[in-house]
Amino acid sequence: MATNRVIRRLRGAKDVPLFREIRFEGLRTNPEAFASTAQDWERLSDAEWLARLDTPVFAALAGDRPIGLMGYLPERASKMSHRASLVMVFITPALRRTGVAADLLSHACDAARADGIDQMELAVAVDNAAAIRFYRRAGFETVGTIPRGFRHEGGDIDELLMVRRLDA
Repeated sequence: MATNRVIRRLRGAKDVPLFREIRFEGLRTNPEAFASTAQDWERLSDAEWLARLDTPVFAALAGDRPIGLMGYLPERASKMSHRASLVMVFITPALRRTGVAADLLSHACDAARADGIDQMELAVAVDNAAAIRFYRRAGFETVGTIPRGFRHEGGDIDELLMVRRLDA
């Protein structure tokens, strides 16, 4: 599977169906890992889905099947324009630990550097040990914790804030 894998940026209306497919898979497979819910995204119009692709969103594809997703949101304020937040990180469960996440992260960080971003940031649930290990191996450092960062099924979830310098 890994040799047939392609990573590419999703752009335009032609990619909205792929985006929808992998985004909903993530939200339904691991709802505890995301601040958004599937219901939040079900309410979006076609135009809103398309608008979400205005920011960099990358998909890992095995043939024509999406198997992973990762995007980043650049900061808009001029004094913060060197920063971006990693978002929507999801890999199909059967393909975790196969390098898909590392390939997506490499593409996202390369694109961010090309956009003038030199600091990638993220928030991850404190109990998501596998993701935290991945991010640490990828060079992210923990810089803080947000107590009760989001709520899931009536419980509060603390989030770790992690940062990786892209210009180092």
